Amino acid sequence: MEQVLNQILTELKGLNNKVDNLEKGQEQLIEKQGQFEKKLDQFEKKQGQFEKKLDQFENKLGQFEKKQEQFAKTQEGFAERLDRIEKKLDAVYEQTAELTEFRTETRESLNVINNSIRFLLHKETENEREIFLLKEKKAK
Repeated sequence: MEQVLNQILTELKGLNNKVDNLEKGQEQLIEKQGQFEKKLDQFEKKQGQFEKKLDQFENKLGQFEKKQEQFAKTQEGFAERLDRIEKKLDAVYEQTAELTEFRTETRESLNVINNSIRFLLHKETENEREIFLLKEKKAK
């Protein structure tokens, strides 16, 4: 009987260690999720700033085009310069699309992390229930 109780005690210690490890892992996940959310907020803020600067750039580009139309008859290479600007604008649009895709992927990653946390909480509950049942058996 003592051997059985020692085995139960050993298993309880093992379960306690596992629960402690799960709790530590959960805390680390929550901490990393917080850090990730802060970085996502920073990213979104920078994306907002980028979009504002893009609007400013587009406004300045519009002003530039008006001035260029006034001098288009006398300036050589106008078409070449305009092509360069359009290429730069295309690059800006491509970067914006990539940032949007990154944001979507980041949100999907957050969903995966949330699901993992929910799973860990579920497993912790199951472990707690098993510990309770073992304690209850031990008390009998």
